[in-house]
Amino acid sequence: MKTSQKTRRNSTEKKMICRIIMKIIKRNKEDFSKKDEDT
Repeated sequence: MKTSQKTRRNSTEKKMICRIIMKIIKRNKEDFSKKDEDT
């Protein structure tokens, strides 16, 4: 029981981390496009 709960929490944490990473990547891409427009 304990281990299953642990793994479940780990999977949710991984999903959260993945979401955050995707957000950061999207923001970075937008920043890059803005820089390209400026130059």
